[in-house]
Amino acid sequence: MVSMVKHTADKTQRTVKALFERDKKILLVKDQKGVWELPGGRINPGEKPQQTLRRELQEELGWNRVDIKSTVDYWSFAADVRGAARTFLVTVYFCETDEETIKENEEYTEFRWVPVSELENLNMRDGYKNSIKKFLSRRM
Repeated sequence: MVSMVKHTADKTQRTVKALFERDKKILLVKDQKGVWELPGGRINPGEKPQQTLRRELQEELGWNRVDIKSTVDYWSFAADVRGAARTFLVTVYFCETDEETIKENEEYTEFRWVPVSELENLNMRDGYKNSIKKFLSRRM
């Protein structure tokens, strides 16, 4: 039974993502495959979700002053990673910051504040779109 639990754990990756909203625009990042997503990343062993989110935002955006406000949504998706099936568990947090400048990095090809009206037409996982809709419906 123990080996079965370990085997399942090896195929599941927990991730945390930040949802920033300013003036009816959402901050999105575009990955190397041309897919838009929210900034954030994978939780390392021993890390707490909010600790991971702060680390990822510093690494990806260069932002140190981030206020993690609340949990927006949880969802999952399956993907093939280097020939192996993986399940990703995504937790989305609403965050705020007064930082403006985004540092360049090699993980993403583009960073953009996207108007809410343009989200449906983007190449982005439905889970992100649904999380954003859920967030916006609470704000109205």
